[in-house]
Amino acid sequence: MSYHTKTPWSINEWPQPAGVISIGAVGTPLIARVMDRDVSFNEHQANAKRIVACVNACDGIDDVYLNAPDNLATYARNMAIQRDELLDAIQHLLKDYERVKEVMIKEAGIGLIDVVAVNKAKQAIANAKGAKA
Repeated sequence: MSYHTKTPWSINEWPQPAGVISIGAVGTPLIARVMDRDVSFNEHQANAKRIVACVNACDGIDDVYLNAPDNLATYARNMAIQRDELLDAIQHLLKDYERVKEVMIKEAGIGLIDVVAVNKAKQAIANAKGAKA
């Protein structure tokens, strides 16, 4: 379970004291302040942007996975395994679809399968294979 302020977080755009970048969210205007400490302004700003980007990128990932590097690696491995299993299952369904479609057209002269759903499945497979490469 996560107890932090809900995302998305952002860099506050209103005027700040010198050397301070404030981070906030809708309903919580001030979550944190990043103080300028012995780095250039560009690095200071990049650090604040990275904090915001990391928090937003981790939205939906339970804190238990984020609090230890091994847990996050396990989470990522589990997601990859789950993706591969879903990819395999949808590929088998599409093969079955092609066989059923042939029989329906040959035997009954009709094709009642939802072509939009099939095309979405094919696109999901292409996306998964692209992400996997």
